[in-house]
Amino acid sequence: MQIVAKKALVLVAEDDTTTNRIYAEALRKAGYDVATATSGVDCLRRLYTDKIDVLILDLMMPGVSGWDVLHVKSHDARIALIPVIVITGLEARAARNKPLEGVSLILEKPFSIEKLLHALYRLLP
Repeated sequence: MQIVAKKALVLVAEDDTTTNRIYAEALRKAGYDVATATSGVDCLRRLYTDKIDVLILDLMMPGVSGWDVLHVKSHDARIALIPVIVITGLEARAARNKPLEGVSLILEKPFSIEKLLHALYRLLP
């Protein structure tokens, strides 16, 4: 089934540049506008400066992690309501057992691009 993208700016925050590029290209091909970040610091900067509709966030980034981004985001009304899809690998069990404010969905790596597109479609108005 073909999913028609809703007009939205999606921020992909993933420190692995190859994975980041794969997600971004797939989302652009599906019709989304995409911004990217390869660090938690860059992710927070973009959340504050760009009009992000949905954040796709890797939890395990060096330095300022995805966990740190979630903490800052949940305590700042300017960005707190941006929906978040957490993408994670080995720490998925920990993510499920820990309250994550502002997280709409957790996708455990590896996952299909179709699953990501379905998740975005459901989250966007």
